[in-house]
Amino acid sequence: VLAYSTVSQLGFMFLACGVGAFVVGIFHVMTHAFFKALMFLGAGSVIHGMHHEQDMRRMGGLKKYMPKTYWTFVAGWLAICGIIPFAGFWSKDEILWNAASTEYIPYGWLLWAVATVAATCTAFYMTRLMALTFWGKERFLEVTAGGQADEAHAHGYDEHVKPHDARTESAGDRPHHEPGEHVGVAHVLEAGHTADEAVEIIDEHGHDVHDRHDTPGHDSHGHDSHGSVIPHESPPSMWVPLAVLAVLAVVGGFVGISTAFTGGAHVGGKLNIVNWLDPVIWNPSTYQFGKGHAAGAGEHAKAEGGSQKSEVSSDDAEGNHLIASTATSVVGEAAPEGEAGHGATARSEAGHGAAYKPYGDTGFNLAHAVEEKLGSHVAAEWFFIIVSLLAAGLGIGLGYLFYVRSPHLPGLWAGRLGPLYRASFNKYWVDELYGALVTRRTMDAARGVYQVDSKVLDGAVNGAARATRGLSRLTGDADRIVVDGAVNGVAGFVKILMSPLLRAAQTGLTANYALVMVLGLVAAVAIFFGGDILSAFTGRQ
Repeated sequence: VLAYSTVSQLGFMFLACGVGAFVVGIFHVMTHAFFKALMFLGAGSVIHGMHHEQDMRRMGGLKKYMPKTYWTFVAGWLAICGIIPFAGFWSKDEILWNAASTEYIPYGWLLWAVATVAATCTAFYMTRLMALTFWGKERFLEVTAGGQADEAHAHGYDEHVKPHDARTESAGDRPHHEPGEHVGVAHVLEAGHTADEAVEIIDEHGHDVHDRHDTPGHDSHGHDSHGSVIPHESPPSMWVPLAVLAVLAVVGGFVGISTAFTGGAHVGGKLNIVNWLDPVIWNPSTYQFGKGHAAGAGEHAKAEGGSQKSEVSSDDAEGNHLIASTATSVVGEAAPEGEAGHGATARSEAGHGAAYKPYGDTGFNLAHAVEEKLGSHVAAEWFFIIVSLLAAGLGIGLGYLFYVRSPHLPGLWAGRLGPLYRASFNKYWVDELYGALVTRRTMDAARGVYQVDSKVLDGAVNGAARATRGLSRLTGDADRIVVDGAVNGVAGFVKILMSPLLRAAQTGLTANYALVMVLGLVAAVAIFFGGDILSAFTGRQ
C-alpha cells in the first residue's frame, strides 16, 4: 500500500512541476519525506510487533497493543490525507490551487479535477490501511499470522500461487527472536481469559506455560500450537524515530504556509521555503531566476513574438502560490479597492513583461472563473482550500464506513463492481501486460542474441580456431615428412653405404694405424713439398 502510495505522491510532485509550480513540487518532496518516512518506518514497527506479518488482512486492533506506533502513524495518516494543519495539507493544497489557476498549460481545470479525485482516493485507502491495521477486529487471533504465514506465502509464490490462494503450511525455519520477546496467546485465551488479561499474563510470565513445557525442544517464538500470535510494542530504538518524524509530519508544512492565511505575504524570511528557493527558481514572467523584475523584459518578450500586454499580480510576481500567474483581467475590470495584492488591480501594478505561454491562450481557467464568481481572489483561494479539505474528509469518511462501521460493504461492492474490482485487484493486469510485451519480448530478444552469439560470433571464433588447428596439422605433417624425412634419409644413406667402409678401416691393429699415419705423413709432405721436388728433378725454377 505504501509503495503504491509513493507512486501517487510522485504524481502530485510531477503535476506541480508541470503547471509551473516548481517550488511547490520541491515543497511536496519535503513534506512527503516526513510523513511517508514515518509511515514506512511505522510499517516496519508493525511488522516487528506482529512477528514478521505483513498482510493487513491478518492484523486489526493493534491500537491497544502498539500505542506509540499507532499515535505516530496517526500523524502520518492525517498528513498524507491533507488535513489541516498537518504537513501534507500545505503542499497538496498548493498543488491543487496551482493546477486550477495555471496559465502555462491548457486544461488546468481538468488536472485539478483528476488530482482532487486522486486526493480523495488517497484519503480512502490510507483510512483503509488504518482500519485494517490498528482498528477493528483482532484477526490475528483467528488466523495464522507472523513468520509462519509469511513462509507459507513464500511457498505459495514458489509454487506460482498468489498469496491469497496460498495454503498455510508449517515452517520450521521461520524467523526467530529472543526468548520471551514473542509469546503464544491461544492457550491463555482457551483458559477463559480475555485478550487484555492474556496480554497481562504473558507480559508477566514471558512465554505461555504451555508453549514452554508442552513442546519440548521447540520454542514457539510467538506462535502457539494454533499459530496465533500476540503483538507487542516496538523498542525505543524503533518508536523514537517515529516520534521525531511525527512531529515533523505535524509542523513541517509551516515553512510553506499558503498566502491565503498570511494576507498575501510569504512570512518567515529565509525560513519560508518560497523565499529560500527563490534565487534558484526560474520565473517565466520576468525571464530570470528569482522574483525580481527584469528591466526590458517586455521588450524581450516582444522580440520573442509576444506583444500581448500582460498584467501580473504583485503577489504572483513575488511567488504568490509559487507561480507567476498572469491575466489581462480576471473579472474584466479593476478589482475592488482594498484587495491590492489579490485582484486585477494588483495584477496591473506589477508589470514589467509578458509571461511565457508556450501554448498561447490556454482557454478556460477555473480559478479565475471562481474568482469572478466570488468577486475576491482571497475568497477563490479559500474555496479551493475548502474543496481540498472536503475531498480529504470524503475519502476518510468512506474509508471509515467501509472498513470500520460496515465491513461487509467492500465484499458487497466488489460483487456489484465485478469487472472493475477484478481489474483493480489484479492491478489492471499491468504486470501481465508488462510481462507479455516487455519481459517475454526481452527474453525472446535475449534468446535471439544468444543464438547469434553462439552460432555466428562464437562460430566465427571457433571456425578460425579450427582453421588454425588444421593449418598447424598441415605444417606439422610437412615438417615431419619432408624436412625430417630428408634429414633422416641422408642419415640413413650414410649409415647404410659409408659405415662398412669406415668400419673396415677400423681394424684395431696398431701396425695398420702406424701405416696409415706414415701414409698420411707422406701425403702431407707431398702436398707441401711436392712442387719443389718436381722442380729439382726437371731443372725448372
